[in-house]
Amino acid sequence: MASLVIDHLRRTAPEETVVVYAYYDAGKREQQKVVHILASLLRQLVEASPSMPGCVQRLHLKNIGRELSSDEDVSWYLETRIAQHDVIKDELAEYAAEVKAALRETIKEKIMMVSDGMFLLARFHMDYVLEMISPNRMRESIEMLPRGLAAYRGIYLKTTQRIDNQPEEYCSLANATLTWLVCAKRPMTVPELREALAIKINAPSLNNGDFSTTRSIVEACKGLVSIGNDEVIQLLHHTAREYLDSNFGWLEEPSTRRLAAAEVAERAKAMAHRDITLKLLTYVSFDTFGAGPCNDDSHFLEREMSNRLHSYGSCHWVDHLNSSGPYVSDIVDLGTSSLLNRLLGSEKK
Repeated sequence: MASLVIDHLRRTAPEETVVVYAYYDAGKREQQKVVHILASLLRQLVEASPSMPGCVQRLHLKNIGRELSSDEDVSWYLETRIAQHDVIKDELAEYAAEVKAALRETIKEKIMMVSDGMFLLARFHMDYVLEMISPNRMRESIEMLPRGLAAYRGIYLKTTQRIDNQPEEYCSLANATLTWLVCAKRPMTVPELREALAIKINAPSLNNGDFSTTRSIVEACKGLVSIGNDEVIQLLHHTAREYLDSNFGWLEEPSTRRLAAAEVAERAKAMAHRDITLKLLTYVSFDTFGAGPCNDDSHFLEREMSNRLHSYGSCHWVDHLNSSGPYVSDIVDLGTSSLLNRLLGSEKK
């Protein structure tokens, strides 16, 4: 019921108004203190802003959705990660103890310096360094770590390359996940996203055999997404959204990446909204909704819990249609004979 109210407020609020919200769970009181609620509301306000407010930039979002806010926290994280590397563990004692100790300290100090206490940068820098297989390669890698905005661009470029180098199934899953998260008209929960990823256009219902596990979704995205206590799945940092938004063409299949970056991004986003529109039209036209309105609140809530994407789909398919640009005609052509007829031709749906 709460999600329906939120969607209604978002759709009917004046253009200059931002609707923010927080879900409360009686079983998670320790995770829903004032600071957590305020942080959640701030995140939503920032996501709805065209640019990052200066006051928020100065905070620099050191937590990155985690309770890692001090240099000591980041230092502890780095030490823990370094200790897991084969060179440092050195179970066969093939390196001198002083070499390993010096290497461990050098890596930690260098990453701390270039990441400026930012957990996100520290994490991705460490991921890169730990891919090296010898002490010298590890030393060389830390000398090449970028800082500032260049660091973020470098990180996201390397991450997208890692996604591309996965098996095809995982690469496609990551692309689909990131496309939904970048294009979504409001934050999505894990159950909503799992259903969205399982939709087959023109199918009469979802097939349980098409669902991806939450773990597979997160792992396929190579650290670009995180899941909050409220089950909302989101991009790990606002810079990830900015990077993907300006490089949206990367989310297309590799064989279609031919045009200049700006042209690809504009075209690819419109096409993505077209595809999402068709999927949402498919969803709200499912046979399960053919019985018409529910008789009471309990049946309504039961149906919504069994069809988690229904609220989003029924409220926002038109928004995605409006974002489809020159591809609106494709939706009409593809949908008139099937999806739109199924939806509009049924009084109960």
